[in-house]
Amino acid sequence: MSAPVRPSIFLGVAGAGETRAAGDGGELCLLRGVGPRLAARLVEAGVRDLAGLALHVPRRLRELVEVEGPREDLVGREVSVVARVLSVGVRRFGRRRNLAALRLEPTAAPGTVVEATFFGQAFLGRSVAVDRVVRVAGRLARPSPRRWSLEAPRLELDFEPRPTGPLLEPVYAAVAGLSPLRLRRLVDQVLALVDTGRLPALRERLPAAFLDARSGCSRCPRPSSPCTGRPRTPRRASGRAAASPCARPRR
Repeated sequence: MSAPVRPSIFLGVAGAGETRAAGDGGELCLLRGVGPRLAARLVEAGVRDLAGLALHVPRRLRELVEVEGPREDLVGREVSVVARVLSVGVRRFGRRRNLAALRLEPTAAPGTVVEATFFGQAFLGRSVAVDRVVRVAGRLARPSPRRWSLEAPRLELDFEPRPTGPLLEPVYAAVAGLSPLRLRRLVDQVLALVDTGRLPALRERLPAAFLDARSGCSRCPRPSSPCTGRPRTPRRASGRAAASPCARPRR
């Protein structure tokens, strides 16, 4: 079986970065979670506006099964489950590395415990509280007859409900120190703005074929966790941030 062809990282919009003031990366700060530093990284990677981010090409599509709880027939497959956090533990191994170990109970399968270990993410011990409901995905494993675990887990604290069953999850390549999961969330925000038409100027800068595919093609991968929040107003920059893409021009 031949290896899949990887698409180019970004498909830009002709003239979008040269003829519009937004091409300097300033409008990227309208997205939730994007500040001056992250906007500068995206600009360095070739993403200068929202249109370029909307046309970001996934590296591949990963088959994922949304389940209510772990099952024997799904061992070894990528699954996603909504669960309640039972406990959070932080442990250190080696000199500088640490991990966060979570014990989770699927909300639709009370009494079942799923373990997930996040290497190098000790901050989860502070940001994830006991009894919080989260969505966790990973490769389902069964180390022993009484234990379930998720390998290479991915955690979502803010998520939208979705029906159980198979789905396709876009997987993006890391860009400029930006994790694939965080990049996917930014793309989801832009695609949600395109689909709802809340930014007419953005739709005018996108190719007609792309808009037709978004509105009429049922096989197109949809965002797995669409953003429901409103785009925020860029914060006023001061000091070092004055030279960043998000900074407002001085009067």
